[in-house]
Amino acid sequence: MKLSNNLQAKILVFILSTVLIVFVIVGLFVGVRNRQYAVEKAHEYTQLMADKNARHVETLLNKFAVELTSTSNVIGIQLQKGTNSQEVLSEIIKSNLSKNPEISELRLTVASKLLGNELLTSDWALMKTNNRFVEGLQFVPTQTSVANGNSFFVSEPIQTTNGLVSDFSSPIFVNGDLQGYLTASVNLGFFGTFIKESYIFEGGFITVMSNSGVFVAHSNSGFLGKKFSENFPIEEKEWNVESKVAKGSQFELLTKFQRNSYYSYFVPVKIGNASLLWTVEVTVPMHKILEASNKSILNSIFVALIGFVILIFVIWYLTNKIISPVKNVTGILELLSKGNTRDIKPLGLKSGDELQLMSDSLEKVVDGLRVTEGFALGIGKGNLTEKYELLSSDDQLGRALLNMRDSLKHSREEEEKRKREEEIRNWATQGIAKFAEILRNDSNQMKKLGYNLTENLVNYLDVNQGAFFVLNNDLEDDIYYELVTAIAYGRDKFMKKEIRVGEGLVGRCAFERKTVFLTEVPDDYANITSGLGTANPTCILIVPCILNEEVFGVIEIASFRVLQPYEIEFVEKLGESIAATISNVKINEKTSKLLAASQHQSEELAAQEEELRQNLEEMEATQEDLKRQMETNEQLRINMQQQAALLDSLLNSLPDYIYFKDKDSKFLRISKSMLELFNAKTVADVIGKSDFDYHTPENARKFYEDEQNIIRNKKGITDQLQKEVMIDGSYKWMSVTKLPLITEEGDCIGTFGISKDVTVLKNLEIEAIKKNEEMSQTMETMKLAQEDLNKQIDINSKMRENEKRQNALLDALLNSLPDYIYFKDEQSRFLKISKSLISLFGAKTVDDVIGKSDFDYHTPENAQKYFDDELKIMQTRKGIVNQLQREILPDGSVIWNSITKLPLLTNQGECIGTFGISKNVTDVKTLEIEAQRREAELNGVLNAVKASTYTVEYDMQGKITDVNDAFVKLLKIKKEEIIGSHHKDGYDKNNISEKEYKQFWTDLKQGKICHQKNHLQINDVEVWLSETYTPIKDSEGNVDRIFKIAFDITEYMKKNGKK
Repeated sequence: MKLSNNLQAKILVFILSTVLIVFVIVGLFVGVRNRQYAVEKAHEYTQLMADKNARHVETLLNKFAVELTSTSNVIGIQLQKGTNSQEVLSEIIKSNLSKNPEISELRLTVASKLLGNELLTSDWALMKTNNRFVEGLQFVPTQTSVANGNSFFVSEPIQTTNGLVSDFSSPIFVNGDLQGYLTASVNLGFFGTFIKESYIFEGGFITVMSNSGVFVAHSNSGFLGKKFSENFPIEEKEWNVESKVAKGSQFELLTKFQRNSYYSYFVPVKIGNASLLWTVEVTVPMHKILEASNKSILNSIFVALIGFVILIFVIWYLTNKIISPVKNVTGILELLSKGNTRDIKPLGLKSGDELQLMSDSLEKVVDGLRVTEGFALGIGKGNLTEKYELLSSDDQLGRALLNMRDSLKHSREEEEKRKREEEIRNWATQGIAKFAEILRNDSNQMKKLGYNLTENLVNYLDVNQGAFFVLNNDLEDDIYYELVTAIAYGRDKFMKKEIRVGEGLVGRCAFERKTVFLTEVPDDYANITSGLGTANPTCILIVPCILNEEVFGVIEIASFRVLQPYEIEFVEKLGESIAATISNVKINEKTSKLLAASQHQSEELAAQEEELRQNLEEMEATQEDLKRQMETNEQLRINMQQQAALLDSLLNSLPDYIYFKDKDSKFLRISKSMLELFNAKTVADVIGKSDFDYHTPENARKFYEDEQNIIRNKKGITDQLQKEVMIDGSYKWMSVTKLPLITEEGDCIGTFGISKDVTVLKNLEIEAIKKNEEMSQTMETMKLAQEDLNKQIDINSKMRENEKRQNALLDALLNSLPDYIYFKDEQSRFLKISKSLISLFGAKTVDDVIGKSDFDYHTPENAQKYFDDELKIMQTRKGIVNQLQREILPDGSVIWNSITKLPLLTNQGECIGTFGISKNVTDVKTLEIEAQRREAELNGVLNAVKASTYTVEYDMQGKITDVNDAFVKLLKIKKEEIIGSHHKDGYDKNNISEKEYKQFWTDLKQGKICHQKNHLQINDVEVWLSETYTPIKDSEGNVDRIFKIAFDITEYMKKNGKK
């Protein structure tokens, strides 16, 4: 009883004192922590609201920045295209920005070039009246600073009659250069609505400040437009807020006002890509936030006191219930301390509380020790499958015993695993050695190698089917994988033996250079067939054979059993060795083919060289024809005093056939050049007649129908190539342009046309096509020349027009021809020009040019030269024809013109000025220069070929008439000693019989190209030559000499056993 009372007293003293101390400490800790937590949460809430509202403000402001930047980019693109129309720019600005009600004014500042530090003194503004933008840009004399350079800029807000306004400016770039700004004046009054709708906390508020600290938004309207230092001078002096805002810093402040604390958090806002940031501030009253926390602390203290009193009575009662069971537990613990579990009896406590739980737990411990004792005995006997259930998740002793059992079991499994891995390594090593031997033995025959590899691989892996594909890249534009061997596959599976990259699973494997392993095989993919039936494989393995990132082959395996990872790895490693072997085999095969083809190529090279020489000569002839044609195509000049004289000069001077016809297709007027065509003496002999008087009925009928269609449809034909057969049977190729002859009232009164004789060009075209079939390389060059001719024909065929009478006819010509035609008076002032000169001079109409001279449109140097030329023409009455002149335009560009200028004579022979035709031949000149460059390149190639080959010329009696230096150097004999010697002196009599020799020369005389290998032995020189003999024909088609090209093949013949 004494022990009981002492234990109870100790429990009361220790528990109550401990509880009291804990209550005090926990109360203080909870109170302080609760207050700190409330402060932290208030700060977090304020920062969260500041970030949220900052992003909202950033979104509102960036809406203007995005719209302004996109509009300035569109304007920059338009300016780059040359579009500077105020109407277009105004429409672009209005369509993108006019719908924004906060924008009160839009200004566009554009200069030719800006460095980023100018002060522009004028803008074009889009003004707003009654909340609507007026039409068009208005000139506003303002000063716009561009000191912000190439970035987006937002100005400081200023106070206006409509409230705070800030300018948003976006730079305009053209070809990477700054060329102006697009500025929007934004009314910041919308922030008032934002402030009203934003709820923070009772007594809290939101403000928005510009980069310099000016309040843009505040619940107190009196602060708007003023800086932070003006509204809060004490806080500014203490915290230096404006400096932090200007730097774009994110910071916090804790201030006091009327004994109350306020917490403020500042967050920067970025507008577009502007370098200057604005700031959003959120402020909350701390005393309001902490009121609830203080009340909670007082309530907690009161409840703690009541609980302490109740706890005293509860502890006193419980101590009485605890002492008795404790004694019984102590007795059991004494037995357990001695390791005696047999004498322990159950307590049988049924109190239903923790004491019963303690009693039951102690009994479980005893039972558990007994079970543990039996488990340990079983493990000791070697029974590793002995079962043991943990008493609980915290049963450390039981867990230790289970770990001991598992460790013993793991050790036994690891030993078995090591044995299995050793067996796999031995299997793989033996397989690599086996297949390495196969690769070495069969490295020269691809089919044998493929069969042995596939057969042994199928057997070694114990699978059912195997196939081996090898890369075939003999043709660069047709690369595929060819089936070399298939083991146990059905015929229907590999009917197609060529698989392209990316085609099917094999092509996909080759394309991705990765192994394909399928365990779900489609029913129609492949079948494994035996005498008893067929079945689908369980898995498909496709492995690429890769060497240096190139797939040289693909292995495909099908099996009823699923292949193990180590087997797949073995096949992949084997694929690398197979790829190397395939590469070597293909190199050997290619080497053999190249050696076989080298002889054939050397024989063909001689023939190609001769063809190249002939085609070069033909190309030179074509180029000469082109030059002659350029000279004849520029004979279009005009000479007349007034309208009739001007037209007569054109019709009497131009070599092209110009004619005007009435509605019945009868000639009204013709050029003098047509007299020779029609064999007429005067123009009057032709007037009133038709094509039926000079052409074959078929041609005349076709011309009549074409002209009637033109009169009906009022649509002409341009640059139509026609073959015209005359009554006497002669024919010419003509480039024909026919147009309707329309009066000022729009009535069609006939037709007019221009026909150009292109027979020479057509013959050149036909000859070029023939030569094109002989030499494809020369064809490209001649095709360029032919295209140049066609371009020249196209240019000249567009120089025809039509008029009803003399003035109308001349105007039609001047308005239609693309060439530059002009008539000048004695002072070299323009009397009349073609429409094509308007765009050249940058004028709007012909009247803008009349009365002016070349000094108004050309550089002073060019204008003076033209004036001197024309003065000389009028004095000497001798013109200049087809003079090629290089002209530099005022914009610095260079053009080539073919100039023809003639004196303008009246019917009485009086010179009243000059007229001329200028044709832009820049493209032709460029092509001529390119042709000369290509000719030089081809001559270089030909010279290089000649330096590496031996050439000999023979007459028809077999005597040498010429040799090149390479052949002289080869024989080590002077050229004079070789010239005149006979072909018989140098042919191989041991390998060619007399009969064969005679037949050889018979074939040459008949024009046949002959090839032979010749063993030449002269003095101490002994060589083998591959010779090609080409008969050269004269203009009548008779063979007049023989040209031989030879190559040294001595080394090749020695390798093939020839000495």
